[in-house]
Amino acid sequence: KSAYSSGHPAFGVGPGNVQTIFDRGYSDYRKAIAQTVLGRKYDNGLICACNQSFIIPREMEEELSRIMREEKALYIDDEKTVSQFRKIIFPDGGHINPHVVGKNIQEIARMADVAIPEDAVIAVLKIDKKNSGSKDPLCGEKMCPVAICMTYDSFEEAVDLARNNLLYQGAGHSAVIHTDDEKKAEYCGIE
Repeated sequence: KSAYSSGHPAFGVGPGNVQTIFDRGYSDYRKAIAQTVLGRKYDNGLICACNQSFIIPREMEEELSRIMREEKALYIDDEKTVSQFRKIIFPDGGHINPHVVGKNIQEIARMADVAIPEDAVIAVLKIDKKNSGSKDPLCGEKMCPVAICMTYDSFEEAVDLARNNLLYQGAGHSAVIHTDDEKKAEYCGIE
């Protein structure tokens, strides 16, 4: 509001909750995951253009989480551990804890009382897709090196999950799709 009312031209955006969809049959998952991890770890997740999610085909979870681990992303699918991170990052269930903002993943893990490898660069927390959007604060912008992962069955469902998260926090900002199918990319962009 201050920038807009200053009398000078100004651009402003809301939360940058960048959703990332990995399409079935994509030609280079390794490269796509490496780019997503790099984007999430950059500046400890402070940049609004950082990827916030991995939306992946259900049947590829094991393969893609293995690639995440090879890229030094700690993949966590244990709900108890996910909950520990959720409580430290969003202690009141909605607002981010200022003490995690811009911290590295080891510091955040210590705050959450979770032991992690010293070489981990981000944490990827598996979220139940039924809780996309406002049903889980982890689906919003996390200004730290933590991302979420949700699995999908159909491509349309993947786009719906991304849309739900963007409408919770991030509408009008950014989204990513890794696909070789121009029609799917167009569908994603339109939706």
